[in-house]
Amino acid sequence: DLELKKINLKSTLYFMNISDMIIWQTIENGSWMPQNINEVYSRGFESSFNVRIKKFSISGNYCFTKSINDNPISILDNSLGKQLRYVPLNKLNLAFGFSYKSVQFLFNNSYTDKVITSYGYLEDKYLDSFIISDLIAKKKINFIPLFLEIKISNLMNISYQTYQNYPNPGREILLTINYIIN
Repeated sequence: DLELKKINLKSTLYFMNISDMIIWQTIENGSWMPQNINEVYSRGFESSFNVRIKKFSISGNYCFTKSINDNPISILDNSLGKQLRYVPLNKLNLAFGFSYKSVQFLFNNSYTDKVITSYGYLEDKYLDSFIISDLIAKKKINFIPLFLEIKISNLMNISYQTYQNYPNPGREILLTINYIIN
């Protein structure tokens, strides 16, 4: 970790050998069932930064996750040595913020890499990578302990899935009112 007046940097490198890893998978009737895939070798890198200059800020994080099945469940298991299902190899997030008078604005972009949904003998099946953008405005009301926030999620109305056959919502507009009671 590195902390200066206006800059924060954090990084983590990890290596894990996981035994008795349980994952949830869909079965033929569409139900989900836990399955012990025995051993997984997971390693990766996580890094984040935050820079503040007067009323402007930029922050971001990056995650690289390589998690592979090290032990086949059966002789027909073709996931050996491949990335685990639904675990993206790369994830990236960048946020740009600024304050104007008493309102904070934030523009956030997040990238999620493609993920394997099923292992095939000839080729694996994937969900596409996607980029989602959000726009947020926050204001604190000074004379009462009240916070207002309006957020537009999925600003560009991108069609994406994080799990096969479960599409995520399109553009959403959320209004949040927080009243603090001491």
